[in-house]
Amino acid sequence: MTGRMKVALAAAALLVLPALFAPPAPFARSALGQDEKPAPKLSATGVVNLPATKRPLDLLGGRLVLLQFFAPWSERCVDAIPHLTKLENRFGGRGLSVLAIAEGDVDALKTWVDEHQVEFGVAALDTLTFERVKNHVSMPGMPHAALISPDGKIVMSGHPQSMKERHIKPHLKGIRTPPPRLPVALSAQQAQLEAGEWGAVRASCESGMESLDKISKQWARGLVEWIDERRGSWLTDAAAHREAGRYWDAWDMFADFPRRFDGLEGAPEATAAAEAIRADKAATRELEAGDTLQKGRDKLAAGESKKAKLIFQRVIRAYKKTIHAERAKALLKTIK
Repeated sequence: MTGRMKVALAAAALLVLPALFAPPAPFARSALGQDEKPAPKLSATGVVNLPATKRPLDLLGGRLVLLQFFAPWSERCVDAIPHLTKLENRFGGRGLSVLAIAEGDVDALKTWVDEHQVEFGVAALDTLTFERVKNHVSMPGMPHAALISPDGKIVMSGHPQSMKERHIKPHLKGIRTPPPRLPVALSAQQAQLEAGEWGAVRASCESGMESLDKISKQWARGLVEWIDERRGSWLTDAAAHREAGRYWDAWDMFADFPRRFDGLEGAPEATAAAEAIRADKAATRELEAGDTLQKGRDKLAAGESKKAKLIFQRVIRAYKKTIHAERAKALLKTIK
């Protein structure tokens, strides 16, 4: 090798090394402005650390989701685990869910999750789905993360370890969905959340706060903050449904308020609003459609699929061009 070639190789190495050992690229805001790219459609072959589902992003709909692309064999991906865990522990109760996705078999991922003590949700994707999702978010390499807003838009993307608290906080407003999984120390609150007894969750978090470990306390405080905000937005959302003529949805939210937010302010007003909607003649037909659809839902939940199917078909025929007919069509597709 000539002296000139050695000099050229050395110069090339100097150019490559900074790229290999450079710090993580900053987490960048979407350059799409008001037309932020929608979250990808995601179908998983299995999940870990989440309730069983084939559509984990749908399960987390209404929450702020940090979608993390990773490869189990990558040391850089493994290095990101503590940071991602810290973020979810800090903001999980308030509305953030970390969802890591990887190409591969779910059983192999379970082994990897156990080995590395991963606490956040993980989803296994087949090769075609993983490649499609990568292309959708324009992923430059791994690890890579995309921050998905509660309304399903990609608002930021970049290296997960560049994601800071200041990036999370602005997007924690408007969270509609509680966390699907809490720390073991909050198992009683988990059952209350699943039952929709959010007022009871708030009371039990506050009364038991001092006995919790540091991480569980972060989750509990976040839950209290989220429930307080959701109580107000629940009434606002119900009122918006009423103003838009979606009387059944409005009635359902007002009527459910005293049970869901038991012990918190607003129950008498919500009950009065629900009764007023039932007494409003202008709401009669819309309420009939919603009540009929609900009967079908109840039959479906009871395992009476044939009866549910007949009710959904009746809604589609009798209440054409309504939101209830569209919902009935969607529910029909779930019946085999």
